[in-house]
Amino acid sequence: MKSNQALSESQLRELKEARTKIYSSYENLTSAESTLFLLGLKDAQKRLKILGDAVSQFYAEVYIGEHGKSLDVVKRWRDDIRANRELFFNNLHKAYTK
Repeated sequence: MKSNQALSESQLRELKEARTKIYSSYENLTSAESTLFLLGLKDAQKRLKILGDAVSQFYAEVYIGEHGKSLDVVKRWRDDIRANRELFFNNLHKAYTK
């Protein structure tokens, strides 16, 4: 189900802030992925890669202003990123409690 609802000013501001944070944190993400791999935490490294890929796809396709994505699509994407983040941290928690 698609919604033609436009993003509000606060949602546009939040989206812009999220994109800025994503872009500036990419170096940290790749460094963390490398560290997990070197520590032998392959499952956590794979989960982090999946999360990073989801965030990168979001960043590449959703831009500020008229991006052609409905509010529902943006919200689902955000929920998917949150779910992948939760899976990553659950996996990392399991690795550290072994």
